[in-house]
Amino acid sequence: MNKTKRDSMYISRNITYHGAIIRYLQKINNDNSWNNILIVTKKSLVKKLGVLERIKKCFSTRKIYVFDKVMPNPKIEMIEQGIKFAKENNIKLVVGLGGGSVIDTAKTIALFVNNPGNLLGYFLGRLIIKNKAIVKIAIPTTAGSGSEATRYVVINYFRDGKIFKKPLEHKFLMPDFVILDAALLLSLNRYRTATIGLDVLSHAIESYWSIHSNKKSDEYAQESIKIVINYLEKSCNHLNNLKYREKMLLASNLAGRAINITKTTIVHAVSYPITNYFNIPHGLACGLILPSFLKFNAEITRGTCNDKRGVKFVKSKITNIYKFLGVNDINHACQKLNSLMENIGLKLRLRENGIDNLKLIIDQGFMPERAKNNPRNVNRKDLKNILKDIY
Repeated sequence: MNKTKRDSMYISRNITYHGAIIRYLQKINNDNSWNNILIVTKKSLVKKLGVLERIKKCFSTRKIYVFDKVMPNPKIEMIEQGIKFAKENNIKLVVGLGGGSVIDTAKTIALFVNNPGNLLGYFLGRLIIKNKAIVKIAIPTTAGSGSEATRYVVINYFRDGKIFKKPLEHKFLMPDFVILDAALLLSLNRYRTATIGLDVLSHAIESYWSIHSNKKSDEYAQESIKIVINYLEKSCNHLNNLKYREKMLLASNLAGRAINITKTTIVHAVSYPITNYFNIPHGLACGLILPSFLKFNAEITRGTCNDKRGVKFVKSKITNIYKFLGVNDINHACQKLNSLMENIGLKLRLRENGIDNLKLIIDQGFMPERAKNNPRNVNRKDLKNILKDIY
């Protein structure tokens, strides 16, 4: 029987990433006795990093399979293929090597190998998860999603000609082992580094103002915000600087831990149709609307408060966010966020990013699993005004 240590984390900060990954994977491998192993990744990533063969060597005495069909914003049909592939080959360990889409896919495959039935049925709450997942190792190659630190996954599916994102939350989705190695980020270009960095910042800020925030999530979120403010621009301007990459990888993981407690809020809810219909990177979609929702939440009133802890409490948290950003008021906070985006080469207006259908965003921007976590209630008129203001 495998002697896995649930929820353990192997963190690498070595400069030579090949040795770092190999060393920790060998340690995990030596402590356990799995037979068939599935590596979930994407083809372009494998070619770019050149690390897959080295990972295979760590498990040289086991049978290795590779599922490399993952694309950004994973579709349910692709994940179902992965689950079928894993079942056919009696997989006992899944390694997710990639960004958020890859790790979400790996986590989903690992869970539903042992839970039969219609996959969408589980996401829609029609079926109940009864069985634990097989063992999962998460190796993030981006500093953005923080999926390696959460019990959540998100899938995309089509219905009635529309694209929907649907999250699933379950404790069995938590990875068993996580390897953080900043050198895996060195292949990211400036644009990708910038957009995924905004996802980190959005995770951290949304977690901090979430109605589910607590002392522990606040600690994670606060540290993450400060790291992003200090190191995202540096990371974008010095792509080969391992220290800056390491800082952003840490910020991503901290933000992941924060949202694992609190979930995300309205910014993520609204970002989903922006990504789905306008081919905008998820982090950029969040970054475009984050300053506006910071201002929106700062103007909370007793009649619009959605947090049981009250208006005064929410306002104090928003004030703290100003401090984390290094400013003293809402106007300077918004300027700080907008300046950061401009300094890392991103455009601030929706129309400048090819987003031209505000109604579509309004119609699909209220995912209840996310919007209801916001400290201030948001209605269609509110969202319309915000989108018009940044159009």
